[in-house]
Amino acid sequence: MTAAAAAAVELNFDTFDPSAELDYSKAGFSTPRVNWTITEAKVEQASNRRGAGMQAVIEFTAEVDGRTLNVTQRAWLAHEDAQQANIGHGTLKRIFLSANGQPKGNVPGLLGKMVSAEGYEDDQGFRRLGRMQAATVATSQPGPMGL
Repeated sequence: MTAAAAAAVELNFDTFDPSAELDYSKAGFSTPRVNWTITEAKVEQASNRRGAGMQAVIEFTAEVDGRTLNVTQRAWLAHEDAQQANIGHGTLKRIFLSANGQPKGNVPGLLGKMVSAEGYEDDQGFRRLGRMQAATVATSQPGPMGL
């Protein structure tokens, strides 16, 4: 690049207007507590920097303000590093408890189940679901005495 070309593209920071900069500080992924449907639930071989093992991959889908949102959670079923497996077991226990009412089950059996949770973005920018609980499903069935 010639000196003339470099001078032509030089920015003048003396006249830079900081208010023209976009503010992304609150632009992260966030949802209110909504029902999430499990749309994928499988087990696959995977690895990370700590070793390899079998990992559950569970995708949750929800409709929020007319938009379809997806969050994928991964949890180790088995791993060369016992700490990784223990963390994964805790994650799966919470998912099973919320979706099945008991802290155990079959990963593919989660398909179609629902949980209630808030969505958020973690420190690394990944979408996550907060504290899960059993889904609250509105019913159109009349109650006792037609109420």
